[in-house]
Amino acid sequence: MTKKEVLQKIKEARNVIEEYNNELRPKHSWQKETTEDENIKLEGQMLIKEALTLGSSGKPCPQCGGSGRI
Repeated sequence: MTKKEVLQKIKEARNVIEEYNNELRPKHSWQKETTEDENIKLEGQMLIKEALTLGSSGKPCPQCGGSGRI
């Protein structure tokens, strides 16, 4: 997979999340979040974690060793 393909997939994921937040997510704070809502948040957090560990080559960053810290 090329860098452009990875970038496109990330943009697609962001668009899906934005659509969910605008249209599908419960609008009132009193509505209970479902297990699916919790899983969406968890998967989003995992995506962010993976994105932070990538270097310019698409492999773990040699500077931080994949921890996301510099």
